[in-house]
Amino acid sequence: MVAFSKKLEEVGIDLIDVSAGIYESVIWIAQPMAFPRGCLVDLGWEIKKRVKIPVSIVGRINHPELAEEILATKKADFIAIGRALHADPYWPLKAQRGQVDHIRICPACMSCSDQLATNLPITCAINPEAGRERELAIKPVKKRKKVLVIGAGPAGMEAARVADLRGHRVILTEKESRMGGQLVYASKSPHKKEFECVIQFLEGQLKKSKVEIRLGKEVTKTMIKKIKPDAVIIAAGATPIFPFTPGVGKPHVHTAIDILGQRVSLKGKTAVIGGGLVGLETALFLIENHVSPIVIIEPTDKLGGNVGLRMGWYVRNKVTNHPEIEVRTETTVEEIKDDSIVVQKKGEFEELKVKNVILAVGMGSDNVLAEELKSEGIVEELYIVGDCNIPRTMKEAFEEAAFVARRV
Repeated sequence: MVAFSKKLEEVGIDLIDVSAGIYESVIWIAQPMAFPRGCLVDLGWEIKKRVKIPVSIVGRINHPELAEEILATKKADFIAIGRALHADPYWPLKAQRGQVDHIRICPACMSCSDQLATNLPITCAINPEAGRERELAIKPVKKRKKVLVIGAGPAGMEAARVADLRGHRVILTEKESRMGGQLVYASKSPHKKEFECVIQFLEGQLKKSKVEIRLGKEVTKTMIKKIKPDAVIIAAGATPIFPFTPGVGKPHVHTAIDILGQRVSLKGKTAVIGGGLVGLETALFLIENHVSPIVIIEPTDKLGGNVGLRMGWYVRNKVTNHPEIEVRTETTVEEIKDDSIVVQKKGEFEELKVKNVILAVGMGSDNVLAEELKSEGIVEELYIVGDCNIPRTMKEAFEEAAFVARRV
């Protein structure tokens, strides 16, 4: 491409924009968060050093400081960004005004890219307004209400943020000591640390707002009666599902949340039950933390479930090509013993020696409080959003919160 770029310059081309990837290496066309920021900069620099015409560069440049550094070191003449403008179309203006902490940083979750690949209109997982700016314009309220938001995961934080911008008096509660919900655990995966940016943006916006934030205390019916809210938005999230497998209650059995939340420390061979995205990422997290070998048990014939195209490609390859990870598909766990598990595949039983067992078989809605409030009619205006409604992805959590906060 260096030689080709020289020829382009000779025939009168004015500018060269450097990207990467073809459909046979699709993950390089729009790189996921597992790739380092500015991952193509050095490729562009090799071309820039050999031509006199301007060179622009693209690829995981999601923060203004990185863009400035590339320009300052003269590795490119222009910066090109795409997905970052889905997450925040005012990215350049905020950078120009010195409002970097107000930028909603793109985590490269690949939601927009995967939608494009299936001919769906592009939206953004963390910015529900993208492509729906008129529909989701934030309009001031005619009547100010006291709004109680229960749960400070992505759905609860977004709902509180938007309700406050509209003029409501908002109280945001969270039973844990920090905000973020499932994103806190998702960001622990070796290739998903960028999710911290999503939490930091929402946290920063809420702390600059008039929202009253209450952390570390679980909300009860009695508390709600004392607060006397005009409207309640429940975004209590989800909790891990426990299968009915014999031995599931043994002390060496933990959930993926326990592992990603670093609540336990493990050594020795570990079985991960469930080969969906959470199971695969938990296995990689264990490997990164020097716990091996790992055996993943998945009852279906496919790893990763319905994970997106590009992230699925990346995670499956990382898992299946790792020498310390064994994968067993079309296999079920029939019993968990003190130092082994009994597995079954197509009628054949086998006992595998393991020290630890990790459950990654899915999440169930934490909607106990919601059901109580609905049945007893304690609150006149009640909304349920995010995983508390049905466990899904971050994208649905943000979308539901965005629509509900504009209806209150």
